[in-house]
Amino acid sequence: MARIPYFDFNQASPALAKIMEGRRPLNMYGLIGHADESAISFLGLGRSLLTASTLEPRLRELVILRTATLCGADYEIRQHRKTAARIGIAATKVEAVTVNAEGRIHPAAFNASELAVLNFTDGVVRDVKASKLLFDAVTTVLTQRQLVELLMLIGFYLTASRIGENLEIDLEQD
Repeated sequence: MARIPYFDFNQASPALAKIMEGRRPLNMYGLIGHADESAISFLGLGRSLLTASTLEPRLRELVILRTATLCGADYEIRQHRKTAARIGIAATKVEAVTVNAEGRIHPAAFNASELAVLNFTDGVVRDVKASKLLFDAVTTVLTQRQLVELLMLIGFYLTASRIGENLEIDLEQD
C-alpha cells in the first residue's frame, strides 16, 4: 500500500484535469497528482520524451528499463516491460537489461549502438557523470539532440523511480 493516499482527480485543478484527459489511470499519476503544477510539467516532459524524442523507440525502452533496474524500481520495470513487448523488443534483450543490476550489460545481447547507449546509461546512473570513454562511444552513435534527449530520459526515469519507490507505489492489477 502506498505511503500516501492516491490523489483524487475529482479535486484536480482545471489544468491538471486537462492534461489527464485520455490517460490511463496509472497509480503513478495518482501519486504525482498531489503536486499540481509540478505534476503538469512532469507529465508534459514524460509525454514529450515518449512521443517526440528522436531516439528510436526500442532503444528508448531499453534505456528506461535499464535505468529502472539500476534504481530497483519494480513499478517502472513492470510498466515498461509491457511497452517493450508491445513494440517488439526481443524478450532476451529485456531480460539482459533487467536481470543484472549489479553487473554490466552482457555485450552479446546487443548491437554496437545499443551497447554504447546502455553502457552510457549505466555510467550516468551509477556515477552521475559518464566516463570519457563512455561519452565518446555514445557520441559516435547519437546526434547531439539525441544525446540530450537520452540524458533527459535517464533523468526523468531516475525521478519517476525515486517517486515510486519512496512513496511505495502499488502495482496496477492487470
